[in-house]
Formats: sequence, structure tokens, C-alpha cells
Amino acid sequence: MEKLKCGVVGLGRIGWCSHCKEIDGRDDTELICVIDPVAERREEAIKTFKTRAFPTMEEAIKNFHLDLLVIASPSNFHFEQTIKALNSGINVLVEKPMAATLEEADEMIATSKKKGKVLAVNQKHRFMAYYIQLREILDSGILGKVYRILYRSYSFSRRNDWQSLKRMGGGTLSNTGPHGVDMLLGILGGKAELLFADLREIATVGDAEDVAILLFKGENNELVEFELNSAAAFPVATWYIMGDCGTLTYQNESFQIKYFDPEKLMPLAVNDSLAVEGRTYDNQDRIPWQEKVISLDKSKALNLYDNLVAVIRGQEKLRVPLEDVREQIRLIEKAKRFPVFINLPDKSGNYQ
Repeated sequence: MEKLKCGVVGLGRIGWCSHCKEIDGRDDTELICVIDPVAERREEAIKTFKTRAFPTMEEAIKNFHLDLLVIASPSNFHFEQTIKALNSGINVLVEKPMAATLEEADEMIATSKKKGKVLAVNQKHRFMAYYIQLREILDSGILGKVYRILYRSYSFSRRNDWQSLKRMGGGTLSNTGPHGVDMLLGILGGKAELLFADLREIATVGDAEDVAILLFKGENNELVEFELNSAAAFPVATWYIMGDCGTLTYQNESFQIKYFDPEKLMPLAVNDSLAVEGRTYDNQDRIPWQEKVISLDKSKALNLYDNLVAVIRGQEKLRVPLEDVREQIRLIEKAKRFPVFINLPDKSGNYQ
């Protein structure tokens, strides 16, 4: 079968390492051009990938008939470049965040439908082994009905690149947040409601948040706490999930589960007597706990490009539906506009 003719916009960390190398190394895709305003990066791409390079999208689109254009430019350019590519009749894979606002996301989705072109977002964590394995464990029902989910990412980093600046669409909620929110939506069935959001600038050198704490409620009343913290010195379990029959944690490539079989519980009825027999708090109930540790099975990982190529050829549906990405953008946008409960001083000591 003929290879898909692909181009990549942006030769930075993600564009170069995640997309150019992947496209160049596949049997079903061909990297026929790259776009970047920096001449040195264009020259490097020409030598490394034996491809054509242009400073603008317009020149690339004029010179080639592209089947797929990957938008891996800084976040502020995603909307404009995606719309331009779709209107030129090109399928698009855009990096996260898909858009800065829900209005932009809706226009991108509407344009893809109008033009009959595929629009996909690089929500790569849904393809990773640990997330696929986590979903399998939850789907097994071993925890019973899940009522509480904590997702936490802790590190300490004094970030000073463009993703630390508000004017460039930076901040941890737009940079790292789309991955976590997307994974949570996958577990929650694609819908959630934001209850609380607190965004702070702690260790960052820029002016965008590096700590974000969000509280969601799922459609089945799951209470979800989502925290991205780049000013925390000690790591914690990434996932902590509680059900009415057990609890799961995930850390250091290992799932630890403590659970019980509800059918093996002893019969227990309410005792409404005000005089507890024996004056003891022990009602003799013994939970038949079981424990297991499951190591990460890295072979479960899937490849985003396998899915994307199949979608473009009409053989599959997107593993990450655009409806889920739209909901993610809605929640992140709402979190950024959430009322401030705590009046914190800025870096000059002045209260905002």
C-alpha cells in the first residue's frame, strides 16, 4: 500500500523526537517535508531525514500534496495552523493542548467535519502500557464500585522555557494537564464536572502556574482529585483509586491492590442498642483481605500512529474521540477561570 505523505510543523522537542523520527521509521508513512522558522533546524532535518524543509506552512502546502500534517509548534499556533491545514484538504495530528479555548476547539472540530478530514490530538498516554493495564484492572471489577480517584504528578522543577509563560499559552495545566485530564475522562466515560480549581506559581521562573489542584465529579458520582505539582520534592503514588471492595495504587511501574470478595463477608446487621455489649468497639467483623502486586507489562503499549494511519485509511476509529478532547478543553478552560479562594502574593510580595 502506498505510504502516507507527511509533513511536520515545528522541529522542537516533540516535533523532532516524537514525530519526525516516528514517521521516518515507519513503513506506511513518509516524511516528505518539515516546517520551521529556524534555518539551522531546517538544515539539520534535511541532512538527518533526507527531506525538504520550508520556513512556512504556505510554502510546504504549495509544493506538496500532503496526506497528513503534524502540528508540533508552540501551543499558541495550534488553532490557526490546524484550521489552515484542514481548509487545504489535509488530515491533521495536532499536539496537546488541542486549543486554548473551547471556542477554538469547536471550530477545529467543525472544520474537520466540513472538509471530511481526520483531526486527531496527540493524547499519547491512552496508548501507554500502564494506562491500558490500569483500565484492564478497573474493568475487571476487582475494586467493586469506584468512588474515589486521585491522580498526582509530583516533581520539583524551576521551568524557564516558553511553557512557563502565560502569553505563550504555557502553564502546567495546559502543558501536562491535557494528559492527566484525558486519562481521567477515559475512566469516567468522557464526562466530568469541575467542582474546584486552585492554580499557583511556586517554583517556576515564568508567570504561568506550576501547581494545579482540581476537583472533579464523574457522572457516576466518582470524586476525582487531580494534582500537577512541579514544586514538590518527594514523589508519591501516581494513581490512588478506591472502590467499595478495595484500593489500588500505582508507583514505580507496579500496581498494588488490596481487595476482598464481597460474597465472603460475614453477615452484619445494624445494632441500634445504646448499650454496646462488652463495652467494645470490636463488632467481630473481619474483612477477608487479599493483596496482590502486579508488575507493569510494557508489551501492552499501543502505537498512536498505528491507529492514526488506520483511521485515515478508513479502517478504524480514533482511540481518543474528539468528544473527549473537547471535554478536556472545556474543563481546563473552566479551571483557569475558576474563582480565586486564596489571595496569594505575587513574586514581588504584592497581593493580586
